[in-house]
Amino acid sequence: MYGTISLQEFKDNQNYRDNFSLNDIFFKGIISKEPLSDILFFDNSNYFRDSKTANEHGNLYNMLINEMLSWKQLPLRKKSIIFTNSQNTARAFAIPRPAINYNHAKLYCVLPRVGAKIIISPKSDLWFSFEKFFADIGIRKLSYNLTDFNVSVSELAKVYNIVDYDQSIESFENLLIRIQKDKDFVGKLGIESTLIKDRILAYGGDSLKNLDTLFSPKNNNFQCYRLGVDKIPELTNREIWTDDQCILIDYSIFEKILEELK
Repeated sequence: MYGTISLQEFKDNQNYRDNFSLNDIFFKGIISKEPLSDILFFDNSNYFRDSKTANEHGNLYNMLINEMLSWKQLPLRKKSIIFTNSQNTARAFAIPRPAINYNHAKLYCVLPRVGAKIIISPKSDLWFSFEKFFADIGIRKLSYNLTDFNVSVSELAKVYNIVDYDQSIESFENLLIRIQKDKDFVGKLGIESTLIKDRILAYGGDSLKNLDTLFSPKNNNFQCYRLGVDKIPELTNREIWTDDQCILIDYSIFEKILEELK
């Protein structure tokens, strides 16, 4: 995922220097077991990003974003680097964690390649960026997020013994079909799982197609921009991702490098 280049290599290579678009500088905090280089190069070759909470909560929302038709023309999240336009938010992820042997940490400035597509979430974290979707399916709790959605659907999957529901669109559609056919099912589900089940039944017809519309980036106000081509709005504290190449430069030396390049 991350390669390393020296400061001199960066200065000498016009292809890297062309990554600079000074109005489009983002931030990422990284922790590591090993020392981190001052300059990193992100390339998604042979890289697959899974949800950090997949083991605890399932991988449903990541699978939907990666495979649903409404997301197909956007940067592929499973091949993307995740960052933010908030320096403070990034700093929170750049704190060493000795308890898990992650003793090295840096705050980086992230410079996507000029021309790269970036996705900007409507909120500071993806988990809280689907308020419209939850309202549409009848769940209006202010604290509700994608983790709760994963847990609720996993309850339904256990009822129908579909263990791979969060691994492919085909398996998830199989779960939706099973729910639709079983209109009389009554079980000891949490209230959110019951709401989701009832909403699926209310869809009728092609539940997956309807869900794709409700879960779409357009319906939930995700925005896509091309760096160096589109004017990026001045939005604060948003989660952002791209599957394009990026240069990451240690924040502590970033301004010095800018001065040298001038």
